[in-house]
Amino acid sequence: MVKIENRRIVIRTMDEEITGTLLEQVERVLQPFGFVKIDQSKLVDIFKADKLNGNTLTFLNTELTCQVSRRNIRNVNYKIRQKQT
Repeated sequence: MVKIENRRIVIRTMDEEITGTLLEQVERVLQPFGFVKIDQSKLVDIFKADKLNGNTLTFLNTELTCQVSRRNIRNVNYKIRQKQT
């Protein structure tokens, strides 16, 4: 069963109950595929990221950029370095 309680999503299975925001739930599902949270409302595929310059994330083969929140800079930087090894 899936329902919304107090602006949070609640997913109940036979074995467990998972609660959180919709973004948190999507993040849990996509994290094993290389997606990382860059701010309160965005997930990006770290394998498409090129580099992090300050708080600006650039992507491979495009001029697209995204701003990374201060809270997430360390994790995004770590993930970029990790994929290069």
